[in-house]
Amino acid sequence: MKAVVAVVGGLVVLPVLLVAVLFGGAVGPQQELLSGAGAGVGAGVGGALRAGSVPKELVPAINKAASMCPEISPALIAAQIENESQFRNVRSPAGAQGYSQFMPGTWAAVGKDYSGDGVADVHNPLDSIPSQGDYLCQVIGMVKRWKAQGVVTGDVVRHGLTGYNGGPGVVRRYNGPIPGDRESMNYARNILARVPHFAAELANPGGGAGAVSGHFANPLGTQAYRITSRPGKRGAPCAGCSTDHKGLDMALPIGSTVFSGCDGRVLRVSGHLGGLGKGTIVDCGGGIRTYYGHQSVQSVTAGQSVKAGQPIGKSGNTGNSSGPHLHFELHSGAGESYFSGDVEDPVAWMATKGVKL
Repeated sequence: MKAVVAVVGGLVVLPVLLVAVLFGGAVGPQQELLSGAGAGVGAGVGGALRAGSVPKELVPAINKAASMCPEISPALIAAQIENESQFRNVRSPAGAQGYSQFMPGTWAAVGKDYSGDGVADVHNPLDSIPSQGDYLCQVIGMVKRWKAQGVVTGDVVRHGLTGYNGGPGVVRRYNGPIPGDRESMNYARNILARVPHFAAELANPGGGAGAVSGHFANPLGTQAYRITSRPGKRGAPCAGCSTDHKGLDMALPIGSTVFSGCDGRVLRVSGHLGGLGKGTIVDCGGGIRTYYGHQSVQSVTAGQSVKAGQPIGKSGNTGNSSGPHLHFELHSGAGESYFSGDVEDPVAWMATKGVKL
């Protein structure tokens, strides 16, 4: 992460900012509300970690960092740490510190106590690496907003990395890195080039790899629930809730067990899976993917193999939700992102597998 070098001349990035964005400055979460909603252009770039690709003591922190928004992944976070510090707790000549190389001013604004020991410590990877993911997602959130406004174009993950390194104002002003600045121009490029080195050999994010086992199960087992919404057009039941519903809403108390709906492999475990809040994606093979949204607890990790009927978490009310329920979604067909393919009606599709919902 670069040191502060200049002020973008007269540019106020958003009305809520009190000062012009610095090239190397930080925008704190209190200054810009970031939803992290949606799948983004580079959704889940990289996937889960390849076993042994990073120091094992850093794996929990890297997975935590990658859960902050759906656009990033453990492999991407690992590639960024490698670029920043080579997985060492170091201090740069410019004053950047820790595994994630936060400048003191940036850390003061965005560093958090994720370890729960009462201190936000830039040298503690359990604090600094999740803060890295959090801040990267903040910048990606800004880029997504600017892209929707037509201010910037291009890949939101690449822009997010550039903004993490040089400050969000760089992206807004130049639609990318600073022309002629070698570090700014190479930062995102170098990280993205290294992502495959850290990525597990997971199925294509859009599905299509492997065969469907034929083993499927009700994601709520034998627990009592009530179907409150099916896929299709509807009136928004809450602020931020979708009017083009993609899944099946199954209402039941918070803390009820959520089971995998198929034999498969966990593609994604995110704390901010767009409006679905805490969400899990399981690849069932053959281009079939199942999605479990609004969870309160997630008990599996990306890359883990699961069996139909295996507990993967607890139901909840996270994200954009009108009440406690499980959002169960099912896609078929390959594509370029975790959210590609055709949206299926889970009731009808699971019935073809002998499962009643």
